[in-house]
Amino acid sequence: RLGMDPRVQQIASDRAEVWALGGFLTPLECDCLIAMIDANALPSMIGAEAYSRAVRTSDSADLNPSHPLVAAVESRANALLGIH
Repeated sequence: RLGMDPRVQQIASDRAEVWALGGFLTPLECDCLIAMIDANALPSMIGAEAYSRAVRTSDSADLNPSHPLVAAVESRANALLGIH
């Protein structure tokens, strides 16, 4: 589906299927999402907590799906991917 959308570009990679769509987020949306993520970020977890702390260096954030911005971005992504 993404390959049929002229706005979307496939990025060459041997390791993953990567697609890019410029302008998917406005600068304001991007700034707001970054602020929300920074406010909620916690060390990423995999398996046991002690193991995760020893090997994980990334953070994750769960965002409220009913927040208007989060819901709008999710709706936009679903429409792009053909998810209803």
